[in-house]
Amino acid sequence: MHRAIGGAYACVRAMPLTPLAEGQTMKTEFDSPTQTPEPTPSAGPSRGVRMLALGVGAGFLLFVGALFVVPFLIPDQTRLNAMAPIAPAPGLERGGHAFAGTVGSWDVRGQITIDAGRQARIAIDVTQAGGVPVPATLPLQLALDMPEHAMQVLRPTAAQAEAGSYLAQSRLPMAGLWRLHVELPEGTGLFDFNVPQ
Repeated sequence: MHRAIGGAYACVRAMPLTPLAEGQTMKTEFDSPTQTPEPTPSAGPSRGVRMLALGVGAGFLLFVGALFVVPFLIPDQTRLNAMAPIAPAPGLERGGHAFAGTVGSWDVRGQITIDAGRQARIAIDVTQAGGVPVPATLPLQLALDMPEHAMQVLRPTAAQAEAGSYLAQSRLPMAGLWRLHVELPEGTGLFDFNVPQ
């Protein structure tokens, strides 16, 4: 069947009529089926971006925490003072150095003498302030390195001559600026000295 609508022809198809049950509505081929809308992706950051932000944030917190914790984990380092040079003599052709200072609650005094073959002899006396005797089991370790060179650290054994007195020796492979580390339980004393050519 054709009808004129506003000067144009439209084709209208006749559909057979069937009675509707009570409460039923009639659907036509032009009706769209009812669909639930698909969820749209959120406009927020993706999961990868959130994980990256979480990782960066956690790393930053660990870094800040380490800045506060590390000073409590590393023993204090203090400078030992040069007292007087030791003049060269037979057996210590390159002279030596006397030093003293305080490491934690310990007073440290010592000297380093060096012979022609750069064999260094180290003598250290440790006393406690107030005249308290030094325990015979006081651990003391030594290390020698060159702060201006990437050399292996030398670790001479400090033999205890008597309570509070230690002796050690080590061959220094080259001339130049050396650093002695006197390591005690409460911290480390550092003494820089020069080994002449």
